[in-house]
Amino acid sequence: MYMDDGGEGSRPVPEEREEAASAMKRGRPPRPGESDFVTGEEEERLAPQRTKRKREASAAAAAAAEDLTLIGKAFAAPCFCRLGFVCAVSGNLPLGFGRSAAVYKELKLCSRCDLSWDLRLISHAVKRLVEDYESDPKSVIFQILTMLFEASGAKHDIAAKDLDMADLDDIVLKLVDLSRNGLVQDKYNSKRKDLKNFKENLVSFWDTLVLECQNGPLFDDILLQKIKDYVVALSCTPPRVYRQVASLIGLQLVTSFIFVAKTLSAQREITQRQLNAEKKKQSDGPAVESLNKRLSVTHENITYLEELMRKIFNG
Repeated sequence: MYMDDGGEGSRPVPEEREEAASAMKRGRPPRPGESDFVTGEEEERLAPQRTKRKREASAAAAAAAEDLTLIGKAFAAPCFCRLGFVCAVSGNLPLGFGRSAAVYKELKLCSRCDLSWDLRLISHAVKRLVEDYESDPKSVIFQILTMLFEASGAKHDIAAKDLDMADLDDIVLKLVDLSRNGLVQDKYNSKRKDLKNFKENLVSFWDTLVLECQNGPLFDDILLQKIKDYVVALSCTPPRVYRQVASLIGLQLVTSFIFVAKTLSAQREITQRQLNAEKKKQSDGPAVESLNKRLSVTHENITYLEELMRKIFNG
């Protein structure tokens, strides 16, 4: 488009017309003149206007592309999780992972992991584990304990049925035998570049797990009891790396328990004040009964966490 300074008409000025004709004779395209360029204001006026919905769609697409780039890195290894401990075991990755309600179709803790994944993926993995725990608790417990063994460096072949049938001491002895036979990879003290975030991601996983479970399986007297038993047992074994990993996990569990207990303690105080105010209005009734029940449950949960912390500290 040709535009002169006055902005009217589409014909080139004489000097530019002569230069263009000369350039064509020499066999090359004419050099663009100042009038050939559209100013910023004109470009904005001539460009098609995008609707708000299209702008939002473009932003969502850009966010999805960023997440897919991150997730795509995890699918470079044969086990699909070289960069982490979660792998997709069925289906393709949905668009918009991390920015929408859609997550992996199946998330599973992988037994061949290096626990060096991006922290954002740990949160998604833990949420899926907690969701799956309601329908298949044994499978989720096996995945979590398997990750614990792998984080300790044990190159084991323990199957889900082994955890169901064998005693805890037998499983721990088997892990100790693996160490004696040299079948342990020390990831905790490793200087490998791909394991530089190992400790950070390890404690992040356990912290996220406790926080995600505080409104569910944290107080079912099964999941955390099982985890606590194996953490305490591994912290007392001869292999140094087992003790280091178990101690780190145990310390993080206690830290997370304290955070949850403080939250529950604040809720207990609020409930107690509400109960006192309600009793001034009426000594009995559904509101008083409900507050009494809530107060009792909160107190029991705090006591349960205190007992877990005591057992982790005392072994």
